[in-house]
Amino acid sequence: MIRIATESDLPGIMAMVGLAVAQMLAEGSDQWSESYPSRADFSADIGRGELFVEAVDEGPIDVRAVACLNREEPEEYGSVRWSREGRATVVHRLAVHPDCRGRGFAKGLFLFAEDLARRNGTEYIRSDTYSLNARMNALFSRMGYARTGVIAFPRHRAEFYCYDKVIGEGR
Repeated sequence: MIRIATESDLPGIMAMVGLAVAQMLAEGSDQWSESYPSRADFSADIGRGELFVEAVDEGPIDVRAVACLNREEPEEYGSVRWSREGRATVVHRLAVHPDCRGRGFAKGLFLFAEDLARRNGTEYIRSDTYSLNARMNALFSRMGYARTGVIAFPRHRAEFYCYDKVIGEGR
């Protein structure tokens, strides 16, 4: 079940993110590290009501996936030729517990983001991922997102690919 995250979810989120970072590094992607995303990042997301989790109340893994959904765009997005002008719902910090990969949790969060965007009147999604993150790049493609540009973030050895998807009637 996808729901808004609470402060009580933070231990599970941080445990999951630690495992996800280790898995990403093992796969050759240094997109995330021990310092990003931090507990403070997720706590701020929670405080703004922008963090969502796929969670269960029982079982060995309580937080299976997480994503921040808002309308905040990094300044680097200004150089991208997006498919549409105007406000978009933006997907940030999406992660799935390594033991839960391949079970549709990331897809579920994207579908949830698209539904949330429609309810909030944006009908348009933007996001980015590290060029070395093969799994996320493949997911964007499977979910019907178009690659619209390339940006750079400080302290990363490779570029980031930007993606967007028009989900509303103005397609």
